[in-house]
Amino acid sequence: MIDKNIFKKTFLYLALLETISIAVFYLPSIQDIVFFLLCLSFLFLSLKNFKIAALIIVLELIIGSKSGDLFFLDLSGITLSVRIAFWLIFLSVFLSKNLIDLLKGNRQILEIIKEPWFKYIMVLFIFILWGLLNAVYNHNQFFNLFFDINAWFYFLFVLPFYSVYKELKSEGQWTLNSFFTVILSAIIWISTKTLIILFLFAHKLEFINTGLYTWIRKTGVGEITQMQGGFYRVFFQSHIFVLLALLAFFYIAIRVLSNKEKNWKNDKSEIIFMTCIFMILVMTTIVSLSRSNWVGLIVALGLVFVFAVWQYRLKGLVNFILVTVISLLVSMALIVLLVKFPYPKPIGGFATADLIGNRATEVKTEAGVSSRWNLLPELWDEISDQPLLGKGYGTTVTYISNDPRVREKSLDGEYTTYAFEWGWLDTWLKIGLFGVVSYIVFLIYLCLDSFFLFLKNKKNIAPIILLTSIVLVSAINFFSPYLNHPIGIGTILVLMFLLSFYKDKDFKNTT
Repeated sequence: MIDKNIFKKTFLYLALLETISIAVFYLPSIQDIVFFLLCLSFLFLSLKNFKIAALIIVLELIIGSKSGDLFFLDLSGITLSVRIAFWLIFLSVFLSKNLIDLLKGNRQILEIIKEPWFKYIMVLFIFILWGLLNAVYNHNQFFNLFFDINAWFYFLFVLPFYSVYKELKSEGQWTLNSFFTVILSAIIWISTKTLIILFLFAHKLEFINTGLYTWIRKTGVGEITQMQGGFYRVFFQSHIFVLLALLAFFYIAIRVLSNKEKNWKNDKSEIIFMTCIFMILVMTTIVSLSRSNWVGLIVALGLVFVFAVWQYRLKGLVNFILVTVISLLVSMALIVLLVKFPYPKPIGGFATADLIGNRATEVKTEAGVSSRWNLLPELWDEISDQPLLGKGYGTTVTYISNDPRVREKSLDGEYTTYAFEWGWLDTWLKIGLFGVVSYIVFLIYLCLDSFFLFLKNKKNIAPIILLTSIVLVSAINFFSPYLNHPIGIGTILVLMFLLSFYKDKDFKNTT
């Protein structure tokens, strides 16, 4: 059950934090002061309560989205984001604490080598280091190399996260309810923010929208694109967390309708609360108009369908269809109401079916998609040069982009970059085929572990949610880079440790 008090407090704190971010963005004179205060506060918290600091690391990924620049320090043109600062502080505190423990003879952290998943991560980390050495050997530009590989160092969080896991496990009587409540509150906050932004841009509020757009673009929070009529696409890279929550709620809805969730059977207020959250998640997924997210969600929901029918037979089939149809219809109706709300005056009208249909079928003419397809043959040519070992981090590819921002700087659209939309191919180019295979084997291991855990106790739906979540992120990574980004890497690590919790025989199921 969700602790509504924790949920409300987290939601309000995050709303306040982002309000401060907007204010600081337009008051550059206090940017440095606020940045240092945040870092000092996080340092103090890391020393005082390492578990809460770890939770804040996860929360930052959710609200910081692509680049984590909600707060940043400008160092002569080079931006130091609060994400990187927190990463340095968190790891430094962890390493200093454990170095002292090791000197005192406490070797508890070394128990990580006994974990069954450790060998898979170590093999992958070997290839990550190989990508670095290969980049140096190939004389890849240092700037490209540094900003390409830094995301991969998020895998180092496996050590402090493991320390937190062991601490929670040793307490005996612990629960994940508070953790889930805080994370869900953060996800609902970014969903609410998405819908608020859509409302503002769909109405004539230029005096707000101009400043808001600049803040969103400069901090890397997301993207806003005008579509037909008065509709705007509002997309955050962290919407992937919305999809993960949506998967969980989707399966829970099927379970409730199948009369398998007795705890909620007579609790109407809880059902209403959860239904509202579910609708917000579906609305956000539609508003993002992200084809990559939609493809990943369809693949994951395909697995949900299989498990629903397996567990609940005909009820599972009927309820899957019922939840899908009703949630889509209600959500689209609410989106239309939001955009066409008469006050303040809306910009114009749009056809919902046409908007979604065009977005789903425009796979050649739309600028972003056509650019992605233009990149594909050039990227593949680079991979073909060194398919087994790759070319290292910072390797660049030149292609013709139709992005208006690129066309403003280059008349022919020629664009050179080290960061590519095709996630798995990006990884292949940087660490080679062997590296990609090691990553896939690691993810397959987690999926199989989740599946076998489900077979041991089919009443526990947590393994299904974990499995489908891993599949979701992996599928999206074909078209958008997530598994080589802090968002995706952080997600996989969190899912892995949640799986470890549920595998523990002393764990008391709270799902």
